[in-house]
Amino acid sequence: MQLLQPYNPGIVLDRLPTNVFNTLKERVIEKRKESDTFKNFRKSRLQVLSIKEIDDTPYFVEIAQYINQSFIRWCKLFNVSCEKFEIQSVWTNYMRANEFAPMHKHNPAIASFVIWIEVPYDIKNEKQFHYEGNDVDNTSKNGAFEFMYSTYTGTLEVHRIELDKTYEGTMIMFPGDLMHCVYPFFSTDKERISVAGNFYCLDALGKVKV
Repeated sequence: MQLLQPYNPGIVLDRLPTNVFNTLKERVIEKRKESDTFKNFRKSRLQVLSIKEIDDTPYFVEIAQYINQSFIRWCKLFNVSCEKFEIQSVWTNYMRANEFAPMHKHNPAIASFVIWIEVPYDIKNEKQFHYEGNDVDNTSKNGAFEFMYSTYTGTLEVHRIELDKTYEGTMIMFPGDLMHCVYPFFSTDKERISVAGNFYCLDALGKVKV
């Protein structure tokens, strides 16, 4: 019997090197201190690394190299053709208790990534809180990161990552048009902080392929 696996770009998780993560975390904390006007998630996005900083600032060379090399490995792993690419934006998400990001996608990005900087809770504590959005079987979604996708037969499925502090310093990379969401957490007043960004394939003229 032969297993056939139709083309389907996937998802990878990776731990950042300690020096890269510490540099990124320091920058995120610095930017967070520059603004104390956040009232909700929709207003809590700050560009933490501009393209100019990634290209020109020696302080961020290791971060840029790591993220770019991760994308190249992702392309090779899933046979994605993208000879010329760029990161057009990198931003931070600062989320407080009860805040969430609804199901969405990042197309025309070829790939997206999230790096979890601070996740201030334990999943066991989160599972003690129940709300109407939980599954009928009482499986808790609290604090989770979730993908939604269709199978080969068109059935909708989800893949849930039960985020907690053990994911700090971890990056996830996935197709830019893959639907995903982030569920609220309830067990702490501290912020959940992540850095996210998108990769875009470029044509011969340097324009984004759609």
